[in-house]
Amino acid sequence: MGKGLLLSLPRELRDQIWRHVLCPTGLVSLHPFHGLCSYTPFPDSYEYLSLSLLYTCKQIFGESKPLFLKHNTLKLQPDEPWT
Repeated sequence: MGKGLLLSLPRELRDQIWRHVLCPTGLVSLHPFHGLCSYTPFPDSYEYLSLSLLYTCKQIFGESKPLFLKHNTLKLQPDEPWT
């Protein structure tokens, strides 16, 4: 099976796309119990951030995960006690 149009773009362009989708401005909060991720673009506000891009294929996961971790400040939000 051939590569899709997105994966046929040069790596530099794909990296810009991954950063645009996965690296918003603000603090990124992880809510592991609910499987959610949100970010705070402004104080006292939040928006949900979809991480579904990471799970589309191994190549996209390998390219985008390091950018997500490098360019975001992560905060773990335990919604429920750990068991």
